Amino acid sequence: MPKRLLVLPILVLAVLMGWPAAAQTINGGPLVLWIAGDLYAADPGPPSLPPRALTQMGVISGPSLSPAGDWVAFKAAAPVGLAALDRIQTDGLIAAYDLPADLYLIDPRSGSTALVAGQPANPSLLVEGVADNATVRSAPAWSPDGTRLAWMEFPFGAAEARLFQYDLGQRLVAATGITAPVVEGRAPSVLWGQGGIAINLGLSASGDQEFRLIAADGTALSTVTLRPTFNETVLIEDWVQDGERSLFGVLLSSGWWTLFDPA
Repeated sequence: MPKRLLVLPILVLAVLMGWPAAAQTINGGPLVLWIAGDLYAADPGPPSLPPRALTQMGVISGPSLSPAGDWVAFKAAAPVGLAALDRIQTDGLIAAYDLPADLYLIDPRSGSTALVAGQPANPSLLVEGVADNATVRSAPAWSPDGTRLAWMEFPFGAAEARLFQYDLGQRLVAATGITAPVVEGRAPSVLWGQGGIAINLGLSASGDQEFRLIAADGTALSTVTLRPTFNETVLIEDWVQDGERSLFGVLLSSGWWTLFDPA
């Protein structure tokens, strides 16, 4: 089996939560920084105060601020995957398969953390003579009203991922009937906006970039395709408001936006 590549973030993700000097304020909270796989909070006050560490995992990715600014949801590489990396020795090319991951919520004010979705009982990965038993997940996406999270997940080694949702009020994780192919060993990414949920299906065999658009209640809306020209890449995917309509938009490296009506 090829060794799985763990990619640690080396950039800084700053999400504004009530920084006094900014125009946008959300509940007077701290500035949250994502640095080298961990989260830090810079509280309003004297600039000489150093940011305080919210986590000490070193393996966090995909942090997402809730619409109200009171929670940050994130994905973290699960211990079962990290242990597998420590055991496996390979030479040459390392395949960029995603590691099993757990999903968490953290309150950036208090630092309290809650597990949203963990690994199955008796997890195992790439142990000789033992069946793999681990779950790979995409980063979580917030619903526009901040009451739910959505992500794609699949058992390690499976070819198809399923959409899951978490209801914060009921503290309930529920699988939906929406599935999508696993993309190069990774769970398809999820983007939730006013127009619904967009699932990135990756490139088709013909080279088209495909997205599946569904309503928040799980109703299928459409599958849209975009054929980038030579050397173009997708820079941004987002839901865009056009008056009362919500359109799904894709920005290419050429600078062109393409907008899709989800219906």
